[in-house]
Amino acid sequence: MPQNLLVRPQCNAGDPDSRTGICLAWLVSAGRPLCAGAPGRQDSERGTALADRRRRPGCCAAYCSRAADARFFTSTCARPSRSSRSATIWPHEALHFTPWLLDNAERLAEALGIELELTEAEHPIGGFALDLIGRDMTNGTVVIVENQLEASDHTHLGQVLTYAAGTSADTIVWLTTNFRDEHRQALTWLNEHTDETTHFFGVELQVVRIGDSVPAPVFRVVVQPNDWQKAVKAASSPKTAGSRGALYAEFWEKYLNRVRGEHPGWTRARASTQSWLWMTAPIRSCGLSSSFAAGGNIRHELYIDAPTNERATARYEALEQQKEALEHAYGRALTWETLAGRRAYRIADYRPGEITRTEEHGAYMDFFLDAGQRMRQALAAIELPD
Repeated sequence: MPQNLLVRPQCNAGDPDSRTGICLAWLVSAGRPLCAGAPGRQDSERGTALADRRRRPGCCAAYCSRAADARFFTSTCARPSRSSRSATIWPHEALHFTPWLLDNAERLAEALGIELELTEAEHPIGGFALDLIGRDMTNGTVVIVENQLEASDHTHLGQVLTYAAGTSADTIVWLTTNFRDEHRQALTWLNEHTDETTHFFGVELQVVRIGDSVPAPVFRVVVQPNDWQKAVKAASSPKTAGSRGALYAEFWEKYLNRVRGEHPGWTRARASTQSWLWMTAPIRSCGLSSSFAAGGNIRHELYIDAPTNERATARYEALEQQKEALEHAYGRALTWETLAGRRAYRIADYRPGEITRTEEHGAYMDFFLDAGQRMRQALAAIELPD
């Protein structure tokens, strides 16, 4: 490997914080990465200043287009046409696009086919910053999103893996304006060689305009996990075959088939081996959950949560003040629960039930469907808390 990387810096696309032209290669000299912003110089001032602002792992953050040895350097200086169109709506990824996606998570959720809540932008991972973090509301697992308003590159592939490890994410989304074939293949390989709980998505952002209409973003999934293959792998493993997890998976699959037929707008959830199934509620960060609870009962509930203890308590108290109206609209009394050791609360309806009593599964589904309809109607009849 050469000891020096000679680069002629020549591009910044008119944006001092643009990541266009950020080099993807790290060369090691005396055990330290060389910044490509100046010939043979370690940790250039420009590279350090920009790295400090974004704290991206694997980037020397130098603006450059050519290297003396192309085997160790790749440039993304040329913006693809789709990236140029996206720039008309979001001139700067961190300042414009990431906050927009945080507030419009349902656009991405619809493309991915999951119930997604994004909770934080620029989430710290050690000394670095992940673009977006949230959770899959159907199972409570961590979802991360790494944005790149340009063509995919090796640097961001490394960032995706770094952030996935740092957050223990189950769903990992890499969003770019153009996926290179080698990066599609990398995500496909990861989906094929990870367990059934880990999902890698590659999503391309396109901006479309019809006539003189306002440009509109379109998310196109180009890589996604083969859930069927992973489900078969999980079901056939000695740990799950014939287990309660397998019974849960079978039950939720049949239940979701009924939901899609009778209430198609309720959820995009997928079956899992968990004892519970989460659907979004009309209150942000809260959920409508069906579950096999302890003590031989099944339960449908409004699960009340919030980013802070104070806000969760305020939401619960606001609903409790309308208890009579809510239960009247629901049609019967409900159980109001403070969950010890948690910041969450629960408003629930119970009936006897066990997952092992397969002959009763149809009746359990009837209960969940009826309770879900009642709770949605009851919430629509009162004033919802923020």
